[in-house]
Amino acid sequence: MSGICCLINASLSEALLEGVRAFQKCHGIKLPLKVHYAHELEEERTSTALVRKDLAEADLVLLDLRGSGRATALCGEVLQDAGNTVVALVGGSPEIMQLVRMGGFSLTEIMARGNRKEKPATNGPNIQRMQNIMRWAERLGDAIPVGTMRHIRNWNRTMRYWAQGGPENVQNMLTFLSREYLHLDLPKPLPPQEYPAYGIYDPHTGTRYTSRDTFRAATGFDPAKPTVGILLYGGMHFAQSATGARALAERLAPEVNVLPVFSESHANHEAVREFFFEEGRPCVDAIAYFQWFQFASFGPDAAGTIPLFKELDVPVFAMAPMYGREVSTWRESIQGLSPIEVMTTVIMPELDGMIEPVPCLGLVEEHDHVTGQTIKRVHPIPEQMDLIARRVLRRVNIRSIPTPKKRVAFILYDTLPGRKTSATRPTSMSLPASVRAWSKWRNRAM
Repeated sequence: MSGICCLINASLSEALLEGVRAFQKCHGIKLPLKVHYAHELEEERTSTALVRKDLAEADLVLLDLRGSGRATALCGEVLQDAGNTVVALVGGSPEIMQLVRMGGFSLTEIMARGNRKEKPATNGPNIQRMQNIMRWAERLGDAIPVGTMRHIRNWNRTMRYWAQGGPENVQNMLTFLSREYLHLDLPKPLPPQEYPAYGIYDPHTGTRYTSRDTFRAATGFDPAKPTVGILLYGGMHFAQSATGARALAERLAPEVNVLPVFSESHANHEAVREFFFEEGRPCVDAIAYFQWFQFASFGPDAAGTIPLFKELDVPVFAMAPMYGREVSTWRESIQGLSPIEVMTTVIMPELDGMIEPVPCLGLVEEHDHVTGQTIKRVHPIPEQMDLIARRVLRRVNIRSIPTPKKRVAFILYDTLPGRKTSATRPTSMSLPASVRAWSKWRNRAM
């Protein structure tokens, strides 16, 4: 057996390798495994020849790739006409989806037929329709576990194991795939352990709650203090974002109540409505956002984000988590964030009105002696986390200062120092007038 080759998002390596260790302990089998990370391919920091060799020689290939790029192109070159089993762990790009090959089931022809029926303006298949078909097919595959229906069921179940995250689900996913495609004689695994789409998480005890009142009673909520909400990921990225939530909560807790809410990204609106409002009014004084992308990038109501944030009327901090970049690389780089992280943790959150993106956590590399692989664990960056905690507390505290005692500073751009500063250049002549107008408005408001 040549074993398994994984090409995945680096931040998920901890859950993957913990699941591998649990698999080996449970079954007494050392699972041949090669793990590669997509961002290292994109940044040309790993051997393309080695990745190509491992992909080609593996009996089972597991892919978690979220778009186009070098990693996706390499997989297409190596796997398109290969004979090994290929499983896409997430519904990625059409280029990755068409590589799925499990037993007698292949998505290549199915997607080709689907694309021929689409209108010319569409790019790829209707993913939502395919997901609905797959959920139906999984139920049918359970009832009639033979032929193509069995393999469609297997693919959907594998994605559910991966999407819910955690070592237990990974262990059972590996057991499931090893029975089905590596022909190992193993006991039947438990079905995917599924969690609510959103809820409250206590980062100190690891307890999840579905009731805000129960959480408050268990954690010593002080109604005299302000409250800071933290929005972290549910599902597969829960553990990674919980690391950041825990570090921030530790720094904020002495001064404020902390309300950490986990949510799968498609359910962010519902989670905020459920836990950050009480009796129709906001019950938080600020929010720290530990997800990537815009607030509703994967939800049904993207247009509703700005009205929701206006109704909250509190600062929402983009925490700029580096789930795909090592802290050491970030420190050594003049650029800092990678282009994809600039887009997903700075630009896109700012489109919703989020503020002050400060990278506060990233990957730290460790060697796992049991599996022989490199783990990329998510760790807070202490000085950055201290900085953003201070900024959050100051923003919260200023809300309680009477308006006449608040002080506002205006910074005028001076990109060409000298006599012709921004305040006197023709393109900026409205700046002094704007400051005077604001001052008059402030005096009336007071």
